[in-house]
Amino acid sequence: MVSADSESRPSCTTALEGDEVIRLSDALIINRGKERVCFVHPHKPERVVKVVLQNERTNPANIQELKGYHMLLKEGGDLSFLSHCHGFVATDRGPGLVCDCIRDFDGTISPTIWDTVVFQDDCDMEYLVAVMETFCDFLIANRLWIFDLNLKNIVLRRASENTLHPYVIDLKGRYVSHTLIPLAKYFHFFARKKMIRRTAQLLQRIVEFRDRREELRLLD
Repeated sequence: MVSADSESRPSCTTALEGDEVIRLSDALIINRGKERVCFVHPHKPERVVKVVLQNERTNPANIQELKGYHMLLKEGGDLSFLSHCHGFVATDRGPGLVCDCIRDFDGTISPTIWDTVVFQDDCDMEYLVAVMETFCDFLIANRLWIFDLNLKNIVLRRASENTLHPYVIDLKGRYVSHTLIPLAKYFHFFARKKMIRRTAQLLQRIVEFRDRREELRLLD
């Protein structure tokens, strides 16, 4: 896998870094989910800051993501396809989790698979599906159990005009489990079976959502 243009892998830390309170304006927002808002770091354009929404403070999505990232670090392996986590900073909107900002070769922020298949009319679907099939095989072969593989959690970085590399930008799914007995969290046999299901769903949804893009554009 090809790594992002970022610093070397950070140490595992949950402490707030520095004393400065970072001010985040709406102009810095690049993505907004149900639980968090993602900002470009105002002083480090190679990073993003994820802040939990005020009405979701009881749902510690940032802590869950950092724990998921730590689990992957502990398990080892090639993690060059991740948006690495760099700990917490204090912001004027609450504690923010700092992660890599994945950018294309020309400096633009890489789009998610969702943005690509739903909003880009000139998307080369045959190539995209082939890239994602290779990526899914890579995850399974290397026992990289990242279960929350939805189209908004993966970006497609253009390494050149005609070359795409996927990066996972949300790692909560490695830590959070909604099953009563989370066997896949601890046993490779069950993790592999779950990962095969999840990757198959991902590939199916890429094609399905492309076919439904006119409808989905109105819902997004």
